[in-house]
Amino acid sequence: MHKPSTPEAQATIIVKLGGTEGVDFSAICRDAADLLAEGAR
Repeated sequence: MHKPSTPEAQATIIVKLGGTEGVDFSAICRDAADLLAEGAR
């Protein structure tokens, strides 16, 4: 398995949500992954 060599590539992202009743966490994770893949911070 390839391990990223830069600290940024190994960063952990934490998403905090309040009032989460009915929130689709899978959709949030997919959106975050898409933004990261595009280089968004």
